[in-house]
Amino acid sequence: MYVTKEQIKERTGYEILGTTLGLAQMMVEAWSGRDEAEVEDAGDRAILAKAVTFQAIYIKDSPETVEQAGIRTIASNGSTISFDLDNMAPHMSPWAVRVCKTLSWRGTRSVKVGKMLSAGRANWEQEWLTR
Repeated sequence: MYVTKEQIKERTGYEILGTTLGLAQMMVEAWSGRDEAEVEDAGDRAILAKAVTFQAIYIKDSPETVEQAGIRTIASNGSTISFDLDNMAPHMSPWAVRVCKTLSWRGTRSVKVGKMLSAGRANWEQEWLTR
């Protein structure tokens, strides 16, 4: 586990059942795309401990969160509720989603490239031509 029931109680004041903590961990692992055994970086493990804490508190009093359908909008009696399904609402805690965005493997996937040839011809090419 990334975090224990005792650590959650100490840090937040909330008492979490072991089953709720296990469920929260599974949900965070599924959302983040990595199982605990795959995460070696201490920084990522600290982030995931926070995410599991937020998720456990989020589902503490409403475990039916796991069973909800992925509904985009609910309208009733003139009021409308819209969920941001990109962030897995209402299934994932908004705070768990927020902290998971800083995981090392969820960063940018772009590759920066510079000029291939800094001064016209590459050194190896100049050396080859002067032989």
